[in-house]
Amino acid sequence: MLICRFYFMAAGGSVQVYSTKRLSTIPAHRKPITAMMLHPSNPLHLITSSSDGTIRIWDWVEGRHIKTITLPGPVLQMVSGRLDKWYMFCTTDAPSAKKNSIGRQQAIYRIDLAGRQVKMGKLSATPTSLLISPSSTYLVALAANKAYAYRLSKDTKSKP
Repeated sequence: MLICRFYFMAAGGSVQVYSTKRLSTIPAHRKPITAMMLHPSNPLHLITSSSDGTIRIWDWVEGRHIKTITLPGPVLQMVSGRLDKWYMFCTTDAPSAKKNSIGRQQAIYRIDLAGRQVKMGKLSATPTSLLISPSSTYLVALAANKAYAYRLSKDTKSKP
């Protein structure tokens, strides 16, 4: 039985794939990578997020790009969970949508693996952590001195 063990390391905007030595480098993003995870239903695919405002899905074995999902601002954190199907959850930091505003707006998005996005809510400050319960029932974002807890449902937009 052959057992292969690999790990991934973000290096600026690239992903380096290692076994006992570096196997390859995938030029993944224009700006630094903020999070990465194996695809929840296909471990031969890698999902990366970046401060360039994109989430990208890669075939890491072939170093081939599969899909890009564009968000309204830099992606800060990313986790995955399974409701009725697999979803990614991420936090972003984007320019405020309000007229004459020079501030930033932090938000949480639910994204299915086809790339469809639902904005779940806003945060009062830049989030420092994004966590999901083992049963994918709750999503928690920590920002400044607040914890935002979202009860996740299969068919409706989640509210904090």
